[in-house]
Amino acid sequence: MTTSPDQKTASQSGSSSAAIGTASTPGTIKASRLKNAPCHTCRRQRLRCDAAKPTCEKCSVRGVECLGYGPQPILWVLPTSLDRAGKTTGLTAGSTTTGQSRSELQPMSAAVKKRGRPKLVLMERSKTGADEASLVNPQSTTQLQRQTKWVVANRWFSKDGAKAMCDMQRVSAGPTPVDYYDHVLALSMLEYMNEQIAPDLVLINTGANPHKLPTQFWRWFPDVVMDLVISCSLTHQVIRCQATQDDFPLTTENAGTQSVSVVRHRMISFPNPAVSTIYRHQQQTLKVLSEELNDKDIRFSDTILSVVIGLTRVEIQQSAFGAWATHLHAARTIIDDRGGFKHLLLDPDSAMGHSLTTFMLMDIMSTVCMPTHKLNRRHTLGQLDYIPLLDVVYKNGKFIDFPCPNQLLESIIRINHVRLLSQGFMNDSPDLDSTCAQILYRIVSFNPAFWAQTQLREFSLSSTSSELSDASSLSTVSYENATQTVTSVVGSNSIGAMCEDIARAYQCAVLLYCIRTLYIDRGKSIADVFAYPLAARILAEEQPFVDAEQPHQSTLESLLSALHRLWAREKSSDLVWLGKFTFWTLWIAGMELDPGEGMAHEKAFICKYLHRLCWYLGTLTPLDAISALQVVWSKTATGDSSGQQAAWDERLQMPSFLGVFFF
Repeated sequence: MTTSPDQKTASQSGSSSAAIGTASTPGTIKASRLKNAPCHTCRRQRLRCDAAKPTCEKCSVRGVECLGYGPQPILWVLPTSLDRAGKTTGLTAGSTTTGQSRSELQPMSAAVKKRGRPKLVLMERSKTGADEASLVNPQSTTQLQRQTKWVVANRWFSKDGAKAMCDMQRVSAGPTPVDYYDHVLALSMLEYMNEQIAPDLVLINTGANPHKLPTQFWRWFPDVVMDLVISCSLTHQVIRCQATQDDFPLTTENAGTQSVSVVRHRMISFPNPAVSTIYRHQQQTLKVLSEELNDKDIRFSDTILSVVIGLTRVEIQQSAFGAWATHLHAARTIIDDRGGFKHLLLDPDSAMGHSLTTFMLMDIMSTVCMPTHKLNRRHTLGQLDYIPLLDVVYKNGKFIDFPCPNQLLESIIRINHVRLLSQGFMNDSPDLDSTCAQILYRIVSFNPAFWAQTQLREFSLSSTSSELSDASSLSTVSYENATQTVTSVVGSNSIGAMCEDIARAYQCAVLLYCIRTLYIDRGKSIADVFAYPLAARILAEEQPFVDAEQPHQSTLESLLSALHRLWAREKSSDLVWLGKFTFWTLWIAGMELDPGEGMAHEKAFICKYLHRLCWYLGTLTPLDAISALQVVWSKTATGDSSGQQAAWDERLQMPSFLGVFFF
């Protein structure tokens, strides 16, 4: 019988070990070890050893505990060889391989030393009860259930100086590689995020999209990050699938006529097998976070902070009434421990990316959706520190799915501040009235047409800037394709009109929030403010979208008109459609809508397109907004316009759950 190349090398390895142990001097032993000793761990991991000392560097890169170099035989390869006659060499007569210790193995004969790769044959083991159980049902083993163990590897890849984390590699007992199915799921969900989710997170999708993750480096992402990506992508996928089904709480036909109950955990009720996978990976994320927060080296690292902020967003994606407030508090604690928002933003060693922008928006907009008596004084006052940083961190919302202009976002922050101050004796202060008037003038003086032209010009110029070049190097879109995309989008007539409409919608929404909380709820007359010469000059210079005699009603009508124009272009826009950014503006319109029968068609319009946003955004928050609005409408319906007099705080408390409704 012909000896296989694998068996030949196995014999060679055993014979070399025997020769070193019997007839060589100590100097010869040392030289032979350095020259011929195999790298057993690398061979087990299917890696080609680079012979680096003291350990193989490839083992360090892959997160493998390198066993080093030595003459001992590989335990999982049979140290035997069959000669041509079928006789076994290297074992004493009557001995068996099973249970045999390494000291009992005899060296192989030098006559059968051949070159070749050793045959990888597992040694036989005595089948215990645990072994037999694992062989009966290999699916129940830990092959498909990762047991994450962090090791230090490649510290220079960690920008924040914390531990770089990767999985400890293990050997699979089955025909498929270890964690094969988990890796397939992770890579497919990462590609899904780049193709389906990331384009909806920016105003205009180009190669400069900062939300795309480089798939070529996916093996370097920690498990806690990949678990978060899987949860977010699968949630997006499941919601898109369910939004087109007949058993979804609303459909396009019955939107506006069917009542939707307020439900805190709606995802669990979906008959989709992926729901259990979503919650499993989400639980793994929470488990790893709870463990890593006890590690002083990485407790407040960029990775942990980004995961906490991302987990906050996943909670909002699954429900507007979820546990997002707990994660937001945790993120705020980490930021305060690292010196504050401004210090972390301007830190050159920080690699937070746009996670800080997401945190800032959650902090600001959650205050909008919170009753005044529940506002935290320190947190609300701290939002004023965001104002001088908006040009750095926010950039008019170009790279986040809340494209509110800087001037209007600043007004929202100042409205939140006035709401906090109006709780006490300062409510009737002339200084507070003057501040309210300044906020109102700043909102009305905003020019949507000029803002739209400026944003499109910046997008056009960015196609030749270094920012786009750097971003496109990590993106699947090449530099030339990105430049062509920007040019074609900016040159379109419809994109300019949609940019102006989206800016007008945000302006009207912020103005309604201002009129409601700073004037109507405080019992102040807004007509007196518009009677000032400054207000008259502003209204004369800008387009007359506000009627000085009926500012609330005229602003609401302007908001609804802008929303109707945006959604009318839903099917006609090929490259870019900005109606997907109208969530918050639709919610504000619903909150300020007259609940009487005369506005039934507008209520149907709001419900219908909030339902459509569930599919576009892959989130259930718009559906929760419908249920909250229906509660507000039912409790404020009086048959006339007096229902509009319900205070902002009263409307927020009507659904009985604290929610957020902005993305």
